Amino acid sequence: MGKLGLFLLLIFNSFFIHGQDSTLSRYELLNSEDTLVYSPIILDEFENYRFKHRDFNASSGNIGLPTYYLDSLFLVDYNGFFNGYSNSLFSKDQMKFYTQEKDLTLLQYVNGAQSEQYFRVLHSNQFGKGLNISFDYNRIISEGFYLNQLTDNTHFNTSLNFNSRNSKYQLKAFYLISNLKVQENGGIQFSDSSDENLNNSDLLNVKLSSASQKMRSQSVLVHQNLKMVDSSIIGAIRLIQESELAWSWKWYKDNGVTDFYQNIFYDSTKTFDSIHAHRFRNAIGLSLFDNQLKLKYEYQYHGYSQDSIYDTLYTSDFVSLQYRNSFNRFSFDLMSMIGLSGYNSGDYSSSVGLSYRIDSSSTIRLLASTQSQSPFYWQNRYNGNHLVYSNEFINEELTRLGVDYQNKKYKGSIGIQHVIRENPIYFNSGGSSSQLIDQLSITQFSLNKNFKFGNFYWNNIFNYQINSNDSILPLPSFMSSHTLYYENTLFKSNLLIQLGATYKYISKYKGYGYFPENAAFVLQENSNLGGFGYLDIFFKFRIQHARVFAKLENLLGDQFQPDGMMINDYPIPGRAFKIGLSWALFN
Repeated sequence: MGKLGLFLLLIFNSFFIHGQDSTLSRYELLNSEDTLVYSPIILDEFENYRFKHRDFNASSGNIGLPTYYLDSLFLVDYNGFFNGYSNSLFSKDQMKFYTQEKDLTLLQYVNGAQSEQYFRVLHSNQFGKGLNISFDYNRIISEGFYLNQLTDNTHFNTSLNFNSRNSKYQLKAFYLISNLKVQENGGIQFSDSSDENLNNSDLLNVKLSSASQKMRSQSVLVHQNLKMVDSSIIGAIRLIQESELAWSWKWYKDNGVTDFYQNIFYDSTKTFDSIHAHRFRNAIGLSLFDNQLKLKYEYQYHGYSQDSIYDTLYTSDFVSLQYRNSFNRFSFDLMSMIGLSGYNSGDYSSSVGLSYRIDSSSTIRLLASTQSQSPFYWQNRYNGNHLVYSNEFINEELTRLGVDYQNKKYKGSIGIQHVIRENPIYFNSGGSSSQLIDQLSITQFSLNKNFKFGNFYWNNIFNYQINSNDSILPLPSFMSSHTLYYENTLFKSNLLIQLGATYKYISKYKGYGYFPENAAFVLQENSNLGGFGYLDIFFKFRIQHARVFAKLENLLGDQFQPDGMMINDYPIPGRAFKIGLSWALFN
């Protein structure tokens, strides 16, 4: 508590030093010219600090352990490499390239039950109008509610955003790295746990006592464009060049003394599986008509290895087209990419988006996309101590149609999406990859509606899913989230407070199990999951640039809930108190 007290003292001292100023941060994403805006001092959703937070998650335990999204319209096959840990990694799609009016430093710290700690430092430094250098550091540590669930995850990225004075030359670059160190317990051993142990999670037996994973993912990217022609008739023509180098590895270890795994192929005393992957990508193209039309050629080089068994290289060539335009109240977006040769020859991905602004507060959007994707390497090949498979899967085909309506005035949205998946790849109960040579479909209806009654706010999310094959895609049919809170300002509007609660409900579903060796979510028939709700209560406040929250998670839950699982054999964490602090500095 000494460090926490010092941090609080520094924050409250700052209230009398820093006056009110602009708190908006502006940034772009890698493949978008749109400028996005966010405020690092906003209170809404501040208590939802988890890495890559979504409204409906299924997790195998505490923060940093495998997670998938219950409202996803796609199978949790990922790419066969990180699998369940994919949502714990920083990705290039999240990279932010800032353009600040003022330099920003954001400090954030969360402390919770079971030694959970989350620490973040974000710094964005603006050098004049044309250059910004930023870095973002995240550290996540937790012992977990059950034995052998320790997580120690570190994420770091740095970005550079440069725009010459006349915008003739533009450069975006980044480096990112994620290091994950986690223990794997294989789930709770229910049959070996006596009734008197059910009230103490530390006394519950687990299926794996010495298994662990270590993972690293890192990449560096340079994206640049040069204005070659600037015509009043055809607009600007720019030369685009982009290069990316990425490399990853994953180690799985256990001592071999367990009956959790059915097979032992190499060593009965210990397991040490290691897989490695690296990728180089280079693209060159033209941007025409002031970035409305982009044409690119892309070359990819992939390398994969597993211990001394597999060592594979392959290359692929792609061409792509992107067209964006706006006229009157319409906005149009077209993207298409085709594999010309190599491993991904014949692959394609195309999407069309159309939006119409009905008035100043309401918009309707249409989306259609189609895709044909070759299997990822680790979906076809794996050779471990407990798991061996070799497949020759065919391409997966995916078609997606969607429409949604948003109204800012009435604070609501409604949408429907329909996805058809042909030849989907999944992981069976034994951990091996399989392919369904058939078609499955899922339709999702979503409704979001927020209400305001004086100082009270009531935010609601409803999702309903119709699934044609819940044995392969075992997701819940209904999910809802409801947040009710009171908001007010005190002390001449210097103090903003929110006090409220969030209740979430997940209907019953079959769901997935989890196979630690390859970190895959697998089909299971042992348990029905879901069918319960959980309640969080929170209090949070902001004084100028500092925010504080106190939160009690899963208030209705006991220390251990045998029926409270969203992944088979992995009960959700029990009741937990957490406190979080955030301090934004602007220079």
